[in-house]
Amino acid sequence: MYFIEKEIAEQPDVIGNLIHQGTPIAQRIARAISEFNPAFVLIAARGTSDNAGRYAQYLMGIHAKLPVALATP
Repeated sequence: MYFIEKEIAEQPDVIGNLIHQGTPIAQRIARAISEFNPAFVLIAARGTSDNAGRYAQYLMGIHAKLPVALATP
Protein backbone atom coordinates (compact mmCIF):
# COMPACT_ATOMS: atom_id res chain seq x y z
CA MET A 1 0.00 0.00 0.00
CA TYR A 2 2.92 2.39 0.43
CA PHE A 3 3.19 3.08 -3.32
CA ILE A 4 -0.52 3.88 -3.64
CA GLU A 5 -0.43 6.14 -0.59
CA LYS A 6 2.60 7.95 -2.03
CA GLU A 7 0.80 8.43 -5.35
CA ILE A 8 -2.28 9.80 -3.59
CA ALA A 9 -0.19 12.22 -1.55
CA GLU A 10 1.49 13.52 -4.73
CA GLN A 11 -1.78 14.33 -6.50
CA PRO A 12 -2.10 17.98 -5.36
CA ASP A 13 1.43 18.79 -6.56
CA VAL A 14 0.95 16.96 -9.86
CA ILE A 15 -2.33 18.75 -10.55
CA GLY A 16 -0.82 22.10 -9.58
CA ASN A 17 2.12 21.57 -11.94
CA LEU A 18 -0.21 20.49 -14.74
CA ILE A 19 -2.32 23.63 -14.33
CA HIS A 20 0.76 25.87 -14.09
CA GLN A 21 2.44 24.37 -17.17
CA GLY A 22 -0.68 23.64 -19.22
CA THR A 23 -2.57 26.92 -18.90
CA PRO A 24 -0.33 28.99 -21.22
CA ILE A 25 -0.44 26.24 -23.84
CA ALA A 26 -4.22 25.96 -23.62
CA GLN A 27 -4.52 29.74 -23.94
CA ARG A 28 -2.38 29.76 -27.11
CA ILE A 29 -4.47 26.95 -28.62
CA ALA A 30 -7.72 28.75 -27.76
CA ARG A 31 -6.41 31.98 -29.30
CA ALA A 32 -5.35 30.18 -32.50
CA ILE A 33 -8.77 28.52 -32.83
CA SER A 34 -10.50 31.86 -32.25
CA GLU A 35 -8.35 33.61 -34.87
CA PHE A 36 -9.02 30.82 -37.38
CA ASN A 37 -12.77 31.20 -36.73
CA PRO A 38 -13.86 27.69 -37.76
CA ALA A 39 -17.45 26.96 -38.77
CA PHE A 40 -17.34 23.69 -36.83
CA VAL A 41 -14.95 21.23 -35.18
CA LEU A 42 -14.62 17.53 -35.99
CA ILE A 43 -12.80 15.40 -33.43
CA ALA A 44 -11.34 12.02 -34.40
CA ALA A 45 -10.56 9.87 -31.38
CA ARG A 46 -10.87 6.28 -30.22
CA GLY A 47 -10.44 4.44 -26.96
CA THR A 48 -9.47 6.52 -23.97
CA SER A 49 -8.81 9.56 -26.17
CA ASP A 50 -12.51 9.41 -27.09
CA ASN A 51 -13.29 10.40 -23.49
CA ALA A 52 -11.04 13.45 -23.83
CA GLY A 53 -12.72 14.19 -27.17
CA ARG A 54 -16.16 14.13 -25.58
CA TYR A 55 -14.99 16.52 -22.89
CA ALA A 56 -13.47 18.80 -25.55
CA GLN A 57 -16.79 18.61 -27.42
CA TYR A 58 -18.59 19.82 -24.31
CA LEU A 59 -16.10 22.62 -23.57
CA MET A 60 -15.96 23.93 -27.14
CA GLY A 61 -19.73 23.87 -27.39
CA ILE A 62 -20.28 25.68 -24.11
CA HIS A 63 -17.40 28.17 -24.13
CA ALA A 64 -16.65 28.76 -27.82
CA LYS A 65 -20.24 28.21 -29.03
CA LEU A 66 -18.93 25.94 -31.78
CA PRO A 67 -20.78 22.96 -33.23
CA VAL A 68 -18.58 19.95 -32.47
CA ALA A 69 -18.93 16.38 -33.76
CA LEU A 70 -17.02 13.21 -33.03
CA ALA A 71 -16.02 11.21 -36.11
CA THR A 72 -17.12 7.59 -36.24
CA PRO A 73 -15.53 4.78 -38.21
